[in-house]
Amino acid sequence: MDRESRWMITAPTLLAVLIVGGLLWLARLYRVPELEIPKRHYPALNAYEQLRQIGINAYNAMRRIPNYGRLEQIMWDNPNRLKPGERESILKAMQPYLREYPRYLNQPSVAIFEYSPYYSTLERIGLRRLALAQALQMRAHLRQGRDREAVEGFQNLLLLGTQIRNDGLLLHHFTGMGISMIAWRVFAESPHLLDEPAALEQMVEAVRLFEQRRPPLWQAYEHERYSYRAFLQELARNPAQLEYQYGGSIYPEGTGLPRPLLRPTIWRAIGESERLIDGAIKELQKPTWQRDYHTALKCSNVLLRGWGEGLLEAIRSDSIELAWIRLLGCVAAIRLHKLRTGRYPDTLNALGLGTMSIDPFTGKPFVYKLDPQQGFLIYSVGVNQRDEGGRFVYGNMRSDQFDKGDLVPVFRPASAPSYAPASPLAEPVWLR
Repeated sequence: MDRESRWMITAPTLLAVLIVGGLLWLARLYRVPELEIPKRHYPALNAYEQLRQIGINAYNAMRRIPNYGRLEQIMWDNPNRLKPGERESILKAMQPYLREYPRYLNQPSVAIFEYSPYYSTLERIGLRRLALAQALQMRAHLRQGRDREAVEGFQNLLLLGTQIRNDGLLLHHFTGMGISMIAWRVFAESPHLLDEPAALEQMVEAVRLFEQRRPPLWQAYEHERYSYRAFLQELARNPAQLEYQYGGSIYPEGTGLPRPLLRPTIWRAIGESERLIDGAIKELQKPTWQRDYHTALKCSNVLLRGWGEGLLEAIRSDSIELAWIRLLGCVAAIRLHKLRTGRYPDTLNALGLGTMSIDPFTGKPFVYKLDPQQGFLIYSVGVNQRDEGGRFVYGNMRSDQFDKGDLVPVFRPASAPSYAPASPLAEPVWLR
């Protein structure tokens, strides 16, 4: 048999093999992924069940207040703008839940959720509203000179933030961080510094307890792994239902992903999301001062657009929360030392605070300075890890500028200009 005859016999065979192989490859590429997604388990007595119900009740109670949307925004932006009648309406509506939630702050708590894109965590919104109401009450206590009650509210909110994020998703962690910041902000913005020894002692202990109970953020990414697997699996099975659930396109804005390319893109996203989550966990398990606060992890898949930036925001927020809460504890310890001895401590180490006096961004004690006329100055070098002398961004709460200036325990937003200042940083705030 000559060469031409052999080619005429083998060519169709090779073509058939290629076609069958291609069809098998396409069938594999377009099949619905079956991914490992474990079931959630909870302790027999789980305080989160009660906290979840309180959150839902608080959510509904706030909705019954006239103009609740406007009032909630004012509570976020500047609670001092609330009229007395508005403040009373909010506190009256939330009073039952303000009395109830502290009962569950010292019981085992595991966040309740499902690895499903359809699961709602409505309680998170209600618990944030509850925290805003607690902050209103704390401000009233400070104005009335009831420092210990204000600090008790502070401690309750810190513990609430740890309870709801324990063994939870990133959503739970960000909610917990938000509640901590609501508590911190009451004292950061208050013109009144604590001067009662019992209240100062209670503040230091509250911060210590917060550090002991605060869940590490990297654990949330293990749950994000399975949550995102569930999302991708459902996206492959029923993209139309997901679009209906989310009220629009499920694709990141501007990707223009054609529907026929969806499943191949999902398969690529599975592998890349695992890589990103592994990288996130590795980064978050480092000591806080060794983390990279400036470089977002790279991801090319359109279904993962924004993931790298989201991780960077989570890493920053985690350390910022820790720095601000520790700073408040240090201020209380410094003032307590002054009340007891008649002088400020020479160094933070002299206070014996342990990790509370450590700046998460350097691994060293916070910057601490004394001045005979001005008192003391304490601050963290912040995200940019550069000492700027205690100068900070006006308002100190602008998330888009966390990489500028230092982090300070107390600021005066009322003194910040309403227009864009010539310098983006405010002058240091010395304390007495």
